[in-house]
Amino acid sequence: MKKRIILTMLALCLVLGMMPGRARADDQIPSSGSCGKNLTWSYANKTLTISGIGDMDNFSEDYVDYVNENLAPWYGLIRGCNTIVIEDGVTSIGNLAFFRLLDVTSITIPNSVTRIGDFAFCNCSALTTIVIPESVIEMGEGVFSGCIGLTDIPDVKNITSINAGTFGGCTGLKQITIPEHITSIGEMAFSACEGLTDLVIPSSVTDIGDKAFSSCTGLTRVTIPNSVNNFGENIFQFCSGIREITFQEGVTTIGEAMFRKCESIESITIPDSVTHIDREAFSSCNGLTSITIPGSVKSFGKGIFYGCENLTDVEFLDGVTQIPFWCFSKCKRLTNVTIPGSVVSIDQAFSFCDNLSDVYYGGTKEQWELITINADSSDPLLRVNLHFSDTPYIPDDGHIHNYIPGEPVPPTCETRGYTIYTCECGDTYRDNETPAVGHSYGGWTVVREATETHTGLRERSCGVCGNTQSEIIPKLDPEPSEPSRPSKPSEKPSKPEKPTEKPVEPEIPAQPETPVQPQEPVVPVPVYDDVAPDAWYSEAAAYVASKGLMAGTSEGNFSPNEQMTRAMVWTVLGRMAGADVDGSGSEWYAKAQAWAAASGVSDGTNPNGGVTRQELAVMLWRSAGSPEGTAEMSAFSDGGEVAEWASAAMRWAVANGVLNGDNGALKPGAPASRAEVAAMLMRFCEKMGL
Repeated sequence: MKKRIILTMLALCLVLGMMPGRARADDQIPSSGSCGKNLTWSYANKTLTISGIGDMDNFSEDYVDYVNENLAPWYGLIRGCNTIVIEDGVTSIGNLAFFRLLDVTSITIPNSVTRIGDFAFCNCSALTTIVIPESVIEMGEGVFSGCIGLTDIPDVKNITSINAGTFGGCTGLKQITIPEHITSIGEMAFSACEGLTDLVIPSSVTDIGDKAFSSCTGLTRVTIPNSVNNFGENIFQFCSGIREITFQEGVTTIGEAMFRKCESIESITIPDSVTHIDREAFSSCNGLTSITIPGSVKSFGKGIFYGCENLTDVEFLDGVTQIPFWCFSKCKRLTNVTIPGSVVSIDQAFSFCDNLSDVYYGGTKEQWELITINADSSDPLLRVNLHFSDTPYIPDDGHIHNYIPGEPVPPTCETRGYTIYTCECGDTYRDNETPAVGHSYGGWTVVREATETHTGLRERSCGVCGNTQSEIIPKLDPEPSEPSRPSKPSEKPSKPEKPTEKPVEPEIPAQPETPVQPQEPVVPVPVYDDVAPDAWYSEAAAYVASKGLMAGTSEGNFSPNEQMTRAMVWTVLGRMAGADVDGSGSEWYAKAQAWAAASGVSDGTNPNGGVTRQELAVMLWRSAGSPEGTAEMSAFSDGGEVAEWASAAMRWAVANGVLNGDNGALKPGAPASRAEVAAMLMRFCEKMGL
């Protein structure tokens, strides 16, 4: 649902950015008013001023209903307002606060502001630069989307993630260097930045989300740093100007449809470190004429070079074991392919390659006949000229693989099914992928009723996997007749007075227990300002708070993206075990450190160091008594990156659902955020019955 909202809003930004702006139809708006519990606004001399102390209201909370009455009270200033001044004391800028103030060229943000809400400056098309103070620790999605005049991205020192759609449609961006402290780039963060020509992604970045740079048609060259271990889908699709791609040595994965329809790419060098190329990675790259696949690549998705119409020569190097389904389908000019003797499976890879005439195989005819070949009438592999080697193919180590298929892994709602083929030497490859089945949602259940002042929330669950989808319920329309009703009970105060002659009743002492009950349905509902109701970690954040395991970082904030330190995790696990780990000692974590070392949960070293996903799994595994785990790490694209000392714990954590993969990757060495820790703690407690 969240992705659909972002897509809708970004599309809206791009459409509105091309439309002329005008004030409200009646051209009448007030010159001042309230915009928060303790905030006011005023407009004079083309300047909008926000004053007071506290948080600004959020506007248009459902994001897509941008024409409703919940727009900011100054929305009529689409034209005419040149300057925004936010005075010291204001602590947050609300969602869609300054949406489509087309003439704003100057914005002053004080050091008191800590949060900037979703789409806050969306479509402020005259804005060219903006300074964000270091006090800001949270920025929402789409904050500057559609700001076509913006020429550079602001460096926000205490923000580590560029969230979804932040700079989508900012066509004025030309050359950008992403700051060194950024670790993740969200989905569609820079999509449709058509003026962007040069991009530098620092080695600090570990995650790049879906369509992060899609439709950046002016981009000519891209370097993928080896720090990135989690790729979304379609990251550079439709970047028709890209001619040069550099993968740093150490990159292990090329993501799904990563360069789809990048029609100017003429050549690609894939380093030996790459072990997996995901489906449709270079599909419809019509400028590509030749490609060499290194032997390090052990797994492929489908249709990697599908529709590359000008591809003429392909060479697979020794070590490649499979050529997947529709790998080169509709590569109409493909004439020659070199296939090494290490290949054991070819699955309809050359369908509709009408000009393929010669295949050069690095083994003997007898070895070719042992290959599992799946071809149909559209596959020229059945009628090409086959050229065999004079000598049998023997790998460098002298071992000829004999792969045996394991039990097929069935598809889930969100992940594809597959089969792992394993040789007795331990080498494996993944094949026979089947598509995800998709969620099967039931009916909606209201979690929080909507009122006249607050939106509600409803949820529905998938009957197959239990995944929960949330949706905001709009505020209720006010009913003027309702306020008069409370006067009726006040006409009969005398009746309740009689029981006051008997103030002490035997049943009364038992009643204090009942106030606990109304709090139970509140637990799954997010209680933090920075935890959206439909965030994947919202239930976990509420759960750990209700259990007293994790508290917010400040009033109203959970800080889901901040990293947890080892000392913080010791404290949480100590609380879970019922130990006294809070306060006292030369350091705040002294008791927790001593408990962790004494209990064997941790060695107690490096308290201020960040905890990784595999380190957290080890601590939880030890807390559970170090049980045996059965999950296979080879099922994940980065399973080989799991440290030996963490292997048993990771197998247990995955097998018991405490740790889930992300797009087929475990990310064992990635920092564990507060959101991830909360989710793993919740799953652990549920598994252990705590």
